[in-house]
Amino acid sequence: MPDYGVLTAEDAVTAEDDVKERIRLELARLQSLLEKNYQAVSVLAPSSVPRASKPDFSIYTGAGGNAYMYWKLSEHYARHFNKSESKRCLQLAVAAIETALSLIGQMAKLHVNSYIGVSFYIGDAGIYALASVIYHRSGHVNKCQHCVQQLLSESSRASKVDEDEILYGRAGYLFCLLFVKKHLPAHLVPIEKLESTATSVAEVVIETGVKGSRGQKHLRYFFLGSEYLGAAHGLCGIIYVLMYFPHLMSNSRINLLIKESLDYLLNVQLPSGNFPAAADDDPSRADCLVHWCHGAPGFVSLFTKANECYGDVKYKEAALAAARCVWHRGLLRKGIPLCHGISGNAYAFFNLYRATKDLEHKYRALKFCEALCDPAVQKQLTEYDDRSRHVKGVPDTPYSLLEGYAGVVCLFVDALSPEQSAFPGYDGDM
Repeated sequence: MPDYGVLTAEDAVTAEDDVKERIRLELARLQSLLEKNYQAVSVLAPSSVPRASKPDFSIYTGAGGNAYMYWKLSEHYARHFNKSESKRCLQLAVAAIETALSLIGQMAKLHVNSYIGVSFYIGDAGIYALASVIYHRSGHVNKCQHCVQQLLSESSRASKVDEDEILYGRAGYLFCLLFVKKHLPAHLVPIEKLESTATSVAEVVIETGVKGSRGQKHLRYFFLGSEYLGAAHGLCGIIYVLMYFPHLMSNSRINLLIKESLDYLLNVQLPSGNFPAAADDDPSRADCLVHWCHGAPGFVSLFTKANECYGDVKYKEAALAAARCVWHRGLLRKGIPLCHGISGNAYAFFNLYRATKDLEHKYRALKFCEALCDPAVQKQLTEYDDRSRHVKGVPDTPYSLLEGYAGVVCLFVDALSPEQSAFPGYDGDM
């Protein structure tokens, strides 16, 4: 793909207009595709795995993720003055989130432990956070406040889990608190309670990090016996969330630990701009993954935020180096997903664009979106033999938020309004 520097200003504007028109057409196609599968998507997690699909309420791959997508579509149409479509999508969001809440309730009545995590993506907490926002938008104030209280009550569970990471653990719970604080009006959020809850959970995060540091100054976190570093499972995502709490950053001890952890991550950045998935990665495999979950894309957001907090150019340079890696290697044949695919990688450029207003980053994000609209690229993705999948060329949960087309819909919505872009459940949503 031609890079921004080889285009004239006029050509760049024309290219942006052309790409956005292709995105609008593809967005309409995908929205229609998902609505045809709406009932199945809302109740079950349609799967290419050779076993019966099972009820899934999660935001990562289940009904909660579809609720998020329809909420985002509703906000998009409201911004573009299409009130009827905004209302319709909001109704679909309500239906999907109530399916998720119903599944949680059914498990409770059957005395089935619904716990699979305590984060936004995986577990009850994320459903309560998202439900509170959707209920607020739809005028259900009492239901909104109930869900906020349910979310805060999850703090005791968050303090006891074994993971600190974003995908399953405490950092993901802290994100839930940031999400409701951002998207709900102040009178619906008990700020003092929210901040005290965040502090108590964050203290557990810091304590477990210090215990796991083995005498090092930075924090190291252990997940399944490995020191993961990336956004979904490791230190990158944990530190990123902590930096969004001003009252935590004002604590000199926590601030110092965060800064020392950032500097540790700077030291392990590879010459390519990428990052190893784990601190103990074999050197021959350290530069393999360029995913949001593991690799450079997630670190772009981290170091952009670090530059904002500390005003140190070394963090900005680290973010730009990671973004260059994504530009050169981020069009993954692995597929479309937000978590480990082209859609998630595109958000690295939207993050930089929001932070810098540099049109080059917006251009690069849109070129990744354009690739997702390209039939030739789509054909390559379906032909790629990813051995981690059960069916060649098909995501295991093809309509889901983090692994399927619902995530692409969110990306395309953001491509049409880059200033309001937000990786679902990560940067821009806090």
